[in-house]
Amino acid sequence: MRFFIFLHLVSDWYENKDMEVKEKIMLEFIITLMEKDYKSIKMDDIAKKLRISKKTIYECFESKEVLLEQSFTTYQTKFYNNIVNEYLKIENPLERILSCMYDIFVCSKTINISKIKELQKSNTKVFTEVLARHLVFVNTFILPTIKQAQDKGYIFKEIDSELLLVIMFPEDFVEVNERTKLKKYNSEYDIFKLGAIHFFAVMRGIATSDKGIKTCDEFFEKMEKDIRNKSVFPSLIEHLNKINK
Repeated sequence: MRFFIFLHLVSDWYENKDMEVKEKIMLEFIITLMEKDYKSIKMDDIAKKLRISKKTIYECFESKEVLLEQSFTTYQTKFYNNIVNEYLKIENPLERILSCMYDIFVCSKTINISKIKELQKSNTKVFTEVLARHLVFVNTFILPTIKQAQDKGYIFKEIDSELLLVIMFPEDFVEVNERTKLKKYNSEYDIFKLGAIHFFAVMRGIATSDKGIKTCDEFFEKMEKDIRNKSVFPSLIEHLNKINK
């Protein structure tokens, strides 16, 4: 479900006074979609929040279905483009993966998975398009970065890069969350904390014994300071310390 994580840019976009009305409508629609069922969202509600007329919305989008499709296309594309532009600046490919995924896990706290699953049922076409864009991102950014990390000796070459994707991002976490609501786990956990703990533990496990582990440990040290400063994933500190021992 990681392909839905693109709302970390919301605050910056929303505060942009120069943003066109069409963009503001799309952004407000996505925010509302994280709170309400798609079928229960009314154009009147969007218009009221933005203090515009419903007529203005329909001048930009001929239907709610079109608004849904264009909203996801616009902001998912912006999210992936920002990731590529930001993290390609990091020369170390392993650090690039760690930094990218850390930010994604932090940002993922804004996502309501149950609403996304409802979207899968009610708007199959949009859901399929979102998944397709995610797969393009994985194949053009994540997978090449993993291979680069292997070629440069940060990750063991013996492990198939595509298999690494499965190990790093197991979809079972989502199914566990839906099936049990994590009741069998300590209440401090949610699906994204578990996913982050799993990911960073796996990354250190597949890192080479010299510069790979060094990169992980240096990143974990910086991340721990960031966690303390921003109060995100506070329970991760304990687990990362265990990983480093």
